[in-house]
Amino acid sequence: MTTLPEGLFSGCGAFSHAVITAMPVQDDAVALYNRWLERGDHGSLDYMDRWHDVRNDPRLLIPAEEGGPARTLVLCLFAYPHHDTLGAPDGIADYAHARTDYHYALKAALAPAVAAIDSLYGSVSRVVTDSAPLRERYWAARAGLGVIRRNNMLYVPGYGANFHIATIVTTAALPDAQTPPPLPLGHVCPDSCRRCVDACPTHALRPDGTLDCRLCLSYLTIETARTPQPGAPANNNGLPRHGAIFGCDVCRHVCPHTQAARPAPVIPALTPNPALRGVDWQAMTNGQFRRLFGSTPLARASLKGLRNNLSKL
Repeated sequence: MTTLPEGLFSGCGAFSHAVITAMPVQDDAVALYNRWLERGDHGSLDYMDRWHDVRNDPRLLIPAEEGGPARTLVLCLFAYPHHDTLGAPDGIADYAHARTDYHYALKAALAPAVAAIDSLYGSVSRVVTDSAPLRERYWAARAGLGVIRRNNMLYVPGYGANFHIATIVTTAALPDAQTPPPLPLGHVCPDSCRRCVDACPTHALRPDGTLDCRLCLSYLTIETARTPQPGAPANNNGLPRHGAIFGCDVCRHVCPHTQAARPAPVIPALTPNPALRGVDWQAMTNGQFRRLFGSTPLARASLKGLRNNLSKL
């Protein structure tokens, strides 16, 4: 039996991974997601309401005309800068301090693993991040990598929720792939702990763990940073940013499982960007912004969007 080289995924920088058989999302999880959409909680993120067939069955991420269906998912966790290493809060989410946008960084990091799989098995493989219709946290939790807590984030024992998920989707039937049991739905937090809910500055996070994106500071400071979005609550683009310039970590930072977490190794592309030290957004030109931050997460909001957020602090 052909096996993958030992340490293949850790050698790419993943601090944890799981290999599971590709299969459809369980019915109750599909229904829960659809109810979230029906409430309009996704706001203007209309891509969340597309490609339902693929989102509900990751085997379709590699279509038949490209060699599909997919047979295996390899879920890999990559740490981003730990808040204890970033100094004083600056209104920028921890992950956005990275010197490279994680979409690019993680695909590049896993490229050797994809090449190894396809060479050994004659398969077709691709790396997806949150830009593809794959329910990453659901599959990572179902694969046993961690648990989903009330703030909707996946927590890994000892490491908190300080990471990105990147998934290799492959037509190879990898021999060590496990068939995971159904995932019990709902968060695993005790009823007595509401730290994330109580700390949410805009009340976007509800006690039952559902989230109204239209009120979330990450949504407001990234998705609607430049202009108001269709379908948003009245004047939500004018809501105070509560110190947030790009993204928000409040519900993650107040979680006791975050506070007890230790840093995991960070790949070079995701280490802190020195250009953020003492940056003056008001004095910066568009050319300087593109040069310093054009390949980082901050490019998504643009300099105009960052300034707009600063005006609403």
